Amino acid sequence: MRIILFILIVSLLFSCSEGTVEIQNLDDKLDKFIYKSELICDNSGNPINGKVYSVYESGSLKSKVRITNGIPTGVFTTYFENGSVKNTKEFYKGKLCCKEESFFENGKLEGFANYNQNGFLDGEFMSYFENGLMKSRGYFKNGKQHSVWEDFHENGVLRKKELFVDGKNVGEVEHFDLNGNKTNLVEMLNDKINSMRN
Repeated sequence: MRIILFILIVSLLFSCSEGTVEIQNLDDKLDKFIYKSELICDNSGNPINGKVYSVYESGSLKSKVRITNGIPTGVFTTYFENGSVKNTKEFYKGKLCCKEESFFENGKLEGFANYNQNGFLDGEFMSYFENGLMKSRGYFKNGKQHSVWEDFHENGVLRKKELFVDGKNVGEVEHFDLNGNKTNLVEMLNDKINSMRN
């Protein structure tokens, strides 16, 4: 019984030592963390610990994330002003990882990407038009495009097909019109145009 009481008291102390902090420019601070490794700090320059959120002028929730010693952990969620989810991305040890998903304001999936534990895009990537049809798809490997990539017209017909290896465009790039007819073919060599045919 004493052990359970001790665990309960310790849990309460730790939960009370973390605060919930409102930051108006949370999205900007998160971008600075991702791209410049700047810790997320309060107005006094101290690294934040706890749940952090930002709101629209209307008062509705704009974004939220948990910060530990100035480093985002767990899921970072942004919202449209109407309250529907705009984007979710996960952080592990301060790096983007796992899956990121974006949504249209109507709630339909706009796209998703996967990240490895080093924070690089890695794995399947897909994006969609607001009508629900595929916009583009391909794969990343350690932050670089690495597969056949396909882009589509808004009517769902293939618009472009190309191959990437370690981020370099290689082989043939095929272009198609709205009806699926091939309009031209570009041959790539070392990420540069080698030849073009109609």
